Amino acid sequence: MSDTISVILMREFEISKSVQASMNKSGLRRIAPAYLTIQHVINMRITLFNDSYNIPTILTLMIFLVCFAPYSYLLAQQVTPQPQSIEYGGDSLSFGKEYALVVKGIDQLDPSPIIKTIQSELHTLQKRLFTSTGKVEKTISLTLHKKENNSTSNKLTEGYELNIDRNEIDLYAQDHAGFLYAMQSLQQLFYINQESGLIPCQRIVDSPDFPFRGIMDDISRGPLPTLTFMKKQIRRLAHLKINVFSFYIEHVLRTKSHPDFSPLEGLTIDELKELSDYAEGYNIQLMGSFQSLGHFRNILSHPNYMHLGVGDRMLNPGDSASLLFLKEVYNEIIPAVKHPFFNINCDEAYDLSRGHKLKQLADSLGEGIVYAQHIIPLLNHVQERDKRPAIWGDMILKHPEIFELIPPKTVILPWDYSDRKSFDDLLDPIAEHGFEFIGCPGIVNSYRLWPDLLEAKNNIRNFASATFDKGGMGIMTTVWDDGGRHFFATDWYGIVLAGAYGWNPDGTDDRMVDQHFSRYFLHGEPEAFSAFLHTLAKLQNIDRLSNLSTHLVEMNYEPQSEDTVLIDTTSLQAISTILVEAKQQLDRFDQQNSHPYHWSSDLAVWHFKLDETIEACHIPFKLMQLSKTIANVYRESNEVIRRNDILRARATAKKNLRDAKHMKDLFIKLWRTENRNHWFDEAEKIYECRTKTWKEQYDFLLRLSHHGTTLVPRDKYPIYSPSPGLFITYWLGAGPFNTVGNLDFDFFAKEQGERNLRPAAIDYFLNPSGTYQGWNKIISPYPDRINFSDYYNSPNPDVAYASCRIEVNAHISVKYELRSTGIYTLFLGSERIIPHKQSIEKSSGTIHLSKGHNYLIFKSLEPLYGPWNFSFRVLHSEITQNKYKYILK
Repeated sequence: MSDTISVILMREFEISKSVQASMNKSGLRRIAPAYLTIQHVINMRITLFNDSYNIPTILTLMIFLVCFAPYSYLLAQQVTPQPQSIEYGGDSLSFGKEYALVVKGIDQLDPSPIIKTIQSELHTLQKRLFTSTGKVEKTISLTLHKKENNSTSNKLTEGYELNIDRNEIDLYAQDHAGFLYAMQSLQQLFYINQESGLIPCQRIVDSPDFPFRGIMDDISRGPLPTLTFMKKQIRRLAHLKINVFSFYIEHVLRTKSHPDFSPLEGLTIDELKELSDYAEGYNIQLMGSFQSLGHFRNILSHPNYMHLGVGDRMLNPGDSASLLFLKEVYNEIIPAVKHPFFNINCDEAYDLSRGHKLKQLADSLGEGIVYAQHIIPLLNHVQERDKRPAIWGDMILKHPEIFELIPPKTVILPWDYSDRKSFDDLLDPIAEHGFEFIGCPGIVNSYRLWPDLLEAKNNIRNFASATFDKGGMGIMTTVWDDGGRHFFATDWYGIVLAGAYGWNPDGTDDRMVDQHFSRYFLHGEPEAFSAFLHTLAKLQNIDRLSNLSTHLVEMNYEPQSEDTVLIDTTSLQAISTILVEAKQQLDRFDQQNSHPYHWSSDLAVWHFKLDETIEACHIPFKLMQLSKTIANVYRESNEVIRRNDILRARATAKKNLRDAKHMKDLFIKLWRTENRNHWFDEAEKIYECRTKTWKEQYDFLLRLSHHGTTLVPRDKYPIYSPSPGLFITYWLGAGPFNTVGNLDFDFFAKEQGERNLRPAAIDYFLNPSGTYQGWNKIISPYPDRINFSDYYNSPNPDVAYASCRIEVNAHISVKYELRSTGIYTLFLGSERIIPHKQSIEKSSGTIHLSKGHNYLIFKSLEPLYGPWNFSFRVLHSEITQNKYKYILK
């Protein structure tokens, strides 16, 4: 009977091989490996029941099929990025500690940094998986063969062939990069199969579809990685066959010509060069980059560079002093990095007609020409320094006349980070004008608890496919960190997808990447990480976390001018339930470091993220419970009951304080694993506030336990109370305007007038001093108020404006409540819906919203004494938020 089974297996395996071969020829590489194993099992079943085998044979073979099922996954995908072609043999290579791995041919290759890396990787592999003693039961031969390039095709560049037989392994490549990538694939095969000690015999023929496969890390809007962590990033990127690494840089680069605009812990030119040299050993080139027009607020805030701006956030375009400054910075970066491209950025230049002189120029020539007059000297300068210039594509697409003016060798970088199906509007104009381009999808952390990785998956897949179809050079997946409290560890799933689609844009299967990521990098079940992501995605069905906003976690519950803190507890229990489910799924991953590419440290960051968000859901209820207990203490007449309640409350506050300190310590530990001290004080603030809040609670209860209710007044303890409805805590602000106590003056009278304000985040206005100023983001850390004093500070009473947008799909009326410590008024569109109100006076009523966009404008006069704050609450059950834009369903 065993002979019969063997014959069936051999015959059907040959059928499966022929099926796969025909699929490869017909271009169906995407599903070939998975189809192979499924078809293999199906064919066996068909053969079994078509032939007249007896029942014992049938039962035995069915048992075999059950045992064989796990092996079908192993054949499905064991290498990421997914190879272009895999042909499986009918046997396996055995390995383990009783075997020796003998390497041949590497000494015949020309020495280089990449060869040193391969030798190092081989040494690690031999040490971990093979014997280092003299007792050898079996030898496995690993031979590197140099291929000559006899083809006119570029397919052999970075390509390789990997043949695994029962007793030997052969690696073929024409360049050192190919050998490195063959080695990376081989390592994955060894490490993913180390428990079984068996690798299916196979032949992989592989090469990248894109020559440019890049990652760009934003290091300017919060976390600034250490050099050690950057090197770790490079090692991981190389394992994913990514060959370009770049940084988004505004002010964090410490140059020798202009050392004063960067923080003391800034990335130095010497570090950049060291990193570039290090990356060379991993077939990764660092691409130079420096923001060169907009997004310049950090540098322009320095007194030495204010004169370069046309306001507070953008350089004066085309200005000779601005151009000289940029060229001096370029001249230091360019020699330090090895990639032939240099990115001048210049995206989102919204102020091209800002200021009297610039507006006249824009009115005369057009904003596109103003922009071109700035970028052309920079693009030319990059070329003169023997680099090829690159630039973000948004402004050129907005002003297509620029295509005719810029150097033809310019590489254009179109970007979009949304889950969209088509990118024709971005790619077609560039291709039609004959420019080469690199598609730029994104992984967005900005003001989020963690990136929306399902959105990132769709964005990367679709953008890579569109770029490939339109003839692009490759993709550069961007990682954005606006908001400042992020960890790169939560980005790696998106980076793995970027590596997969950068290598094989039309032949990569999402599900296979997910399974490999889960099994190989996190040592879990094949579907485990995908299930985890889909559990997290449930949070976005809850209005409060539709955009994964960090506001919930970054809430500051310290009381301000009043002794009552109102807390919106809507959906907190539902959010907590989902997070607990996700945490249980995360617990199933093995956190032991079983091989060099087991990313167990990333799991620690995910656990921290979930734990702090769960705790954020619990904090309001803890505060309210203590508040209720203390209120009861002051009402309780029985001394024994009162004493026991105080002691229990004190113990609870002490535990809350201990938990807050633990969370703070864990954050510090994780932060220092990745990042420098730059931005740490800002990132740590929320943990300082949290521990301060619980410390004040504990200290109050300690005094109460020692001195009793007679000597410790009740009003020294704030009241925490639940409050339905959304407090609007994200606004756009304008000010401060000095008024000498006059709230009636219209500070926008020379423009459209305050009743006609419809601001967006990119807008600016002419302030009374005659300079142009941008609307600034006011993001409150408090649950129920905006504190103007945190943003505006001057010795005289000032006026400030705050604006938000409310969108509805039909005419509706909603109730609101408003409080302010200063005299205030409120406009809805052009209608003043609240006349002057005195400070602290509460206003409530109904506002009538029209279908579409409605703009609320709050205007307040700073009080003479005390904090300057206000709160605005909408009593409506279904509200979603995107920054200062609110949608009422």
